[in-house]
Amino acid sequence: MILRGIFSVMTGLLAVSGYSQTVPVDSPASTFTFRIPYDPGSLDWHRAYSSQQLAIIRNIMEGLVRLEKDFSISPAIASKWSMSPDGRKYTFTIRPGARWTDGVPVKAKDFVFSWKKLLAPATAISNANYLFDVLNAENYYKGKLKNFDSVGVKALDDSTLEVRLERPVAHWLFMLTVWATFPLREDVVKKYSDSWDSPGRIVSAGPFMITERDADTRIVMRPNPYYYGTRGNIKKAVALVVLDDRDAQKKYDEGGLDLLSNIALFDLKKYEKSGELKKIPYWKTCFFGFTAKKYPVSNETLRRAIAMSIDKKKILELLHGGQRPADWLIPTDMFSPLGLKPSSAIPYDPVRAKRELVASGINPSRITLEYLSSNRDRFVKIANFIKEELKKHLGIEVVIQALEFRAFAIQREMGAFHMFNGCWGSDYPDPDQFLMLFLGSSGNFRSAWNNPAYDEKLMRVRGIKDKKERYMAYLEMQKMLVHDNVIVVPMFFEANTTLIKPRVSGYVANALDQIFLKEVNVR
Repeated sequence: MILRGIFSVMTGLLAVSGYSQTVPVDSPASTFTFRIPYDPGSLDWHRAYSSQQLAIIRNIMEGLVRLEKDFSISPAIASKWSMSPDGRKYTFTIRPGARWTDGVPVKAKDFVFSWKKLLAPATAISNANYLFDVLNAENYYKGKLKNFDSVGVKALDDSTLEVRLERPVAHWLFMLTVWATFPLREDVVKKYSDSWDSPGRIVSAGPFMITERDADTRIVMRPNPYYYGTRGNIKKAVALVVLDDRDAQKKYDEGGLDLLSNIALFDLKKYEKSGELKKIPYWKTCFFGFTAKKYPVSNETLRRAIAMSIDKKKILELLHGGQRPADWLIPTDMFSPLGLKPSSAIPYDPVRAKRELVASGINPSRITLEYLSSNRDRFVKIANFIKEELKKHLGIEVVIQALEFRAFAIQREMGAFHMFNGCWGSDYPDPDQFLMLFLGSSGNFRSAWNNPAYDEKLMRVRGIKDKKERYMAYLEMQKMLVHDNVIVVPMFFEANTTLIKPRVSGYVANALDQIFLKEVNVR
C-alpha cells in the first residue's frame, strides 16, 4: 500500500474538489462518534484492505449494488440490471440521480476507468482479483493481453454498463459490493495523480463525504448534498482514532464514543444489564500462517507438527473476549443454516507432533523460526504463547518481531518471515472469499503457496448454482488448505462484541462487521 501524508481541512469549510459551502454549527445531538483503532492512511478504495479504511470508504462510496441487512442484493448506483440466460453477461442501468460530491453525474465510463486502473499491470494492485471473473480481466492484469478493449466491461452509453464474465459465477453480484469495484473519476485522477484521495481532492458518491482529517486523530464526515437516497439524521460523523482498547472503553464510558465495535475488553459484564452490549456471530477468523516457500516451513510435515503443538483453548484464556476456538478457516456459522459442518481437523496432540517433527527430518536444534506479529497487545500475547508451545513441545526456538500495523502489513507482504499472525473477515456473505485468498492469482494472502489443482477446482466450484452443493464442495476445498497442506493454522473465530449508546437507533451490527451510517439516527 502507498502511504501518503495526511492533510487537515479547515473545519469552517466543506472542500471537496471544487465544491465549497459554509458548514453549519454542529449540534452534539446530531453528531455520531465511533472508534477506529488506527489511522487508515490511504483511502484509495482500489488498494484498501483494513477495517479502519473500510469504516470510512463504505460510508463515502457506493458501487453498482449494495448488501442489505439480511445480506440480499439491492440497487445502488445501478437502478436495475439484467442477466443473460447463460449467466455470463450482465447489463446495468446507472441511476439518473447518482452524483459525485461535486455534483457531476456518475456515468458508466467511471466504472470502466476504475476497473481499467485496478487491473493495470503496472500498478500490481492485489484487490484486482475481485474482477478476475470478468472476461479477459486476469489476462490483462498479468500482461498477457495489451488491449483493454478485450476485457469484458463496456460503457454502451452514459447510463448503460455491460459486463461479460469468463464463466457463470453463482454469487458474482456479491463482488460488486466490494469497494475495489467502485467507480472512479478519470479527470480527478489525471489532475491529482496518486494524491487523488487526499482531503480537498477526493470526490465520492456515497451518502457521506469527508470534510476534515487530522493525522492519527480523527476523520470527519458530513452528508453528501448530492446523494440520491435517504439518510438518517446524522449531520456529523466522527471516526476517532483510539489505539488502545482500554482507552477506547474509557472514552465510551465518558460519553466520547457512541459506538465501540469489534472489541476484546476484559470487563464487559457491567454493560449487560444496560442493553448497550451486543454480541453476534462474526465471520472473521484469526490464524497464524506460514510462508510456504521459506525453509524450513516449506516442509509440510514440519508445518503439521507445529499445528499439533498449539493448545488453542489456552489462547482463548489470554483473550477474554468471547472468541471461540477455530479448527477451520471458514466460520462454521456460514455452513450451519444448510445443516453442514466440517470434518475432523488437525488435533492438539504434542505426542503426535513430536513424531511428525521426526518424520520431517529437521533437527529442531539447528533452526530458528522468525514470527511476525502485529504490536497490538493480544497478538503479542498470542505470539509469545506460540513461542512457548513450540519450545516446550518441539524444542524449536522462535524469534518474534512485533510491528505497528502498517509496517507489519509491509513486512508480511514481503514474505520475509517464516510465520505471521493474521485475521480475515469476509467481505461478502459467502465462504468463497476465504478460499479465494489462496488462489495463485490472489494478492491478498502472503503464504507464497501456489497449487494449480486447487485453483482449477475452486474455479469449477464457484459456478455451481445449487447453494448446498456448492457449500459442500467448499468444505472439501477448505480441507485441502487446513488439513492436507497445512497452509494456515486457525486459532479462533473472532467475536463481534459491540457497545452502542441508547441514543443511537437504526444501527445494525452484522456478521461482516460493516459500519453503515446511512440508516442511523441519533437523539
